[in-house]
Amino acid sequence: MLENVKKTDLHKNSQKLTTAIEKHGKDLHKEIDIAIKKLISEVDEMESKHLVVIDKQENEINRSISEIEQSIADLQKLLNSNDVSLVSAYKSWNAEFRSWPPKLTVSFPSFTPQKINKEQIYQQIGCLSALSIQTEEHGFTMDRPLIDVPRIITDINTEYGESNELRCVSCLSDDELWTSDFGGGDLWYVCSTSSGDLLVVIVSDDEKRAKVVCYSGSTEKQTIQYDDKGHPLYSSDYHHPKYVNENKNLDICVADCGARAVVVVNQAGKLRFTYKGSFSTIKEPFYPVGITTDSQSRILTTDSANNRIHILNQDGHFLSYIDNCQLQYPWGLCVDTRDDLFVAEWKEGQVKKIQYCM
Repeated sequence: MLENVKKTDLHKNSQKLTTAIEKHGKDLHKEIDIAIKKLISEVDEMESKHLVVIDKQENEINRSISEIEQSIADLQKLLNSNDVSLVSAYKSWNAEFRSWPPKLTVSFPSFTPQKINKEQIYQQIGCLSALSIQTEEHGFTMDRPLIDVPRIITDINTEYGESNELRCVSCLSDDELWTSDFGGGDLWYVCSTSSGDLLVVIVSDDEKRAKVVCYSGSTEKQTIQYDDKGHPLYSSDYHHPKYVNENKNLDICVADCGARAVVVVNQAGKLRFTYKGSFSTIKEPFYPVGITTDSQSRILTTDSANNRIHILNQDGHFLSYIDNCQLQYPWGLCVDTRDDLFVAEWKEGQVKKIQYCM
């Protein structure tokens, strides 16, 4: 019964979308037809004006021809006449006939069609939001409290290490990991959102501006760059990494290494909080690099310079460290569906799988 309801809702939504798209298409066609009719009307108007000018000149020429023919007939009559008085009274029209109607020089109008830009057409039409399919666990999320002593489940050796430094790790599934290094071209700090959009951290070439841009396909939906006072949210040098992640509550979290801070904004791009490390004694300044979030909306970030991981709640309050798992230069982070944590150690080239919660 429930599946039938879902299928019915799906069909109704598809019909609603189709109707809206078709209506928008008709509106666009209507505007195009109006524009075309306007151009055709202008062509007709120009033709009418041109015809008036041509007809006027044609009438003037025909009148002059009639006058010339009449003058020729009068002259012929004089030649055939012996009446001296008629010859004496004759008045020449040669001066008038020399004044001919001016020649018309016409530049015909032309039509220059613009090149059809498909991208602009698609932008005018609009776009569909991505399909989002989420599995709800009976309307609640299982509580997973932190454990007192995090433990290493396993060490995973990779091909990275030394000059080929391991930087990023991402869970493709509970059984597969994706890893990468810094080599092979420009580095992009991106993450996908729950709605299927893409969050991208962009730093300008002159290192004066940094922003997070949300893309739906190739369409830019949102730019996050300044706080309410107009101050930049993020540091703008591209020598320090800026990993980005979407939390379960839809907050956007950036580990801004250059600013030595974790910067969190809400879905609308408004600053929620900035975390700059706890007050606990540490050897080096807070150096956040990798960042991830778990099923409890907790935020985890690597503090690479101090070989530890900070755990925060969704409001930016410090909860705990992971500093007992022999971490060596931790960098990228990710969690699987069981909230097991995977930590990329960039110098060692290893990935540690760590249990930190129940």
